[in-house]
This record gives sequence, C-alpha cells and structure tokens, in this order.
Amino acid sequence: DYQRQLGDAAEISRLFRAAREVLENIPHDTADELFELAAIYASLAAPAAKPDGAPKADAKESEEFAKLAIETLRKSIAAGYCNVNAVKHYQLLEPIRQRPEFKDLLASLEKTIEAESLAKRESKDEKQKLADQQQAAKLLRELAGKEPAEARHQATLAASLHSIGVLQTGLKQFDEAEKSLQQAIELRTKIRGTKSHEAELTL
Repeated sequence: DYQRQLGDAAEISRLFRAAREVLENIPHDTADELFELAAIYASLAAPAAKPDGAPKADAKESEEFAKLAIETLRKSIAAGYCNVNAVKHYQLLEPIRQRPEFKDLLASLEKTIEAESLAKRESKDEKQKLADQQQAAKLLRELAGKEPAEARHQATLAASLHSIGVLQTGLKQFDEAEKSLQQAIELRTKIRGTKSHEAELTL
C-alpha cells in the first residue's frame, strides 16, 4: 500500500510538471489572458486529496504553482486588468485567496480602480473636477509609493497631474498649475527613461 502511495505521488509530480510545460506555451499577451493563466496556475496549487499518512510529494509543486499564480495575476493587473469582482470571486483563484500577497494585490487593484474612476469622473463644475483629480492623484501617489515598479500607477498619475494643471490654469491658480504640470512632465520623463532602459536590456 505504501508503494502504491509513492507511485501516486510520483505520478502527481509528473502531471504537475507536464501541466506547467503546457501552460508556459499558452499565449498570454493580454491582461485577460494573463488573468486566465493565473487562475489555472492557482487551481493547480490546490493540494491534492490524499489518504492519511500518504507522502506529500506534490507540496513543492503546489507551492511553485501558487507563486506563479500570484506573479501572473500581478502581471495581469499591471497590464490593465480591472475586474475586481472576478478577482474576488473567481472559483479557480480560491487556493491562493487567503495568501497575504493575494490580499495585497486585491487591495491595490481596488484602490487603482477608485483612483482611475475619480480621474475619469465627469462634472460640469470645474472645482469638483479638480477635487476629483486631486483625490485620484493622492491615491495614485500612495500606490506608486508602495509599488514603484508598476508603470500603470506612474502613467495614470502623470495624466492626473496634467489634468490638475490644466484645471488649475482655468481656475487662474497659476502657481499651483505650474507645479502640477512640472510634476507631470518630470514623471513622464522618468517613465520614458525607464522604458528606454528596459528596451536596452532586451537587446
């Protein structure tokens, strides 16, 4: 019986490795494709049911798939994935949902969506528009501080600062407008520099 359990564990390990090889060849260029890939990785991270005393030979593979799921979900969100409801409730993500890294990603996504919603909110009142953009910029600064490598936060913050500067100019807040526009320019210059450096590394 113990030999059978060992054989089962070896077979599970083999299947895990085969599944990973297949998954790595699946197209995953868009945010939605990355999300689906993360969900599949997460489903493979679920511990296999075993009788008491059976060897847990697949524990390492399960952990590897959990880490891959978190990292792929992170890439999906960075690429623009914004379906908070799916991240919260998609059944395949259940095996990683209680991990601290997952909870951090979800909190970050919720704050990102809130900031982007404020930045896009329409209003006939220029002062209300400005207040919305300033609140969006505050949230984005917090996100950029926690996740400085995420280009999505930096780009949205730069756009928000530019909008703030334009609104402040219209409201004749010229000193504040100059500061906001300068910050937007500096941030966009930084983003372009980062992209150029990354392009050089890939050559």
